[in-house]
Amino acid sequence: GEAARSRAIADLPALLDSLQAKLEAAGVVVHRAPTGADAARYVTEVVLRHGRMVVKSKSMASEEIGLNERLEAAGVEVVETDLGEFIVQTAGEPPEHIIIPAIHKTTDQVRELFEPLAGRPIGDDPADLTAFARAHLRERFLEAPVGITGVNFAGAETGTIVLVTNEGNGRMCSSLPRVHIAVMGMERVVADLADLAVLLPLLTRSGTGQKITSYVTMLNGPRRGEEGDGPEEMHVVILDNGRSRVRETPYRSVLNCIRCGACQNVCPVYRQVGGTAYGWV
Repeated sequence: GEAARSRAIADLPALLDSLQAKLEAAGVVVHRAPTGADAARYVTEVVLRHGRMVVKSKSMASEEIGLNERLEAAGVEVVETDLGEFIVQTAGEPPEHIIIPAIHKTTDQVRELFEPLAGRPIGDDPADLTAFARAHLRERFLEAPVGITGVNFAGAETGTIVLVTNEGNGRMCSSLPRVHIAVMGMERVVADLADLAVLLPLLTRSGTGQKITSYVTMLNGPRRGEEGDGPEEMHVVILDNGRSRVRETPYRSVLNCIRCGACQNVCPVYRQVGGTAYGWV
């Protein structure tokens, strides 16, 4: 896995060019964003061309660039659809952990957040809380004209965007709305599906202990011909935001990170869980 990531970072410019060429050949609009502000501006412009509501799958790249705040300032309703992200969005908080955003919340606290939305008692049974969230979010999936996701990996050889989820909301956000926007840090690119076959189980085992997550989604562009599902329009935003600068320093290996979140599970010194206990990440 380390060798695959190191090769990808070493060959980053060529791999990104290959990825872009393959995506564009499949009908995807690709935008290279030098800064977070540029990425947020581009996404906001695309969204406003189609409506005033988006559904979002979990994306740490969008957190990095303050995308929700930018969209809301432009009058867009942003609905986080990952259960953990939905919980912290309702609470007005940032995610506590990149894999389990609401790891710091008890079921009592989640009930206190959800019951005002429901307008009725729900109780603190996790199954009942999840059932409410599912019904609440399903309406938004069907209504929103634009879906936004992150990108776990992007295969340069085939122009494949890979999403790894356990809830299925990534598929809802990328297939139901008319427009799908995927925001990826430029280092998410991998050379080919052979490298992906190494990195995917490494990500899932390190992230959650699973052999594989419930949903691994591979996207190769918008709906074509007589295909029954998928977006009419797809955009991929490739975010630099300092990554190419880091690549030229002795710290380039930080770009090898596969975002499994294992390093945030427990601090051996202060016994803290998550990344925001210290005020910044």
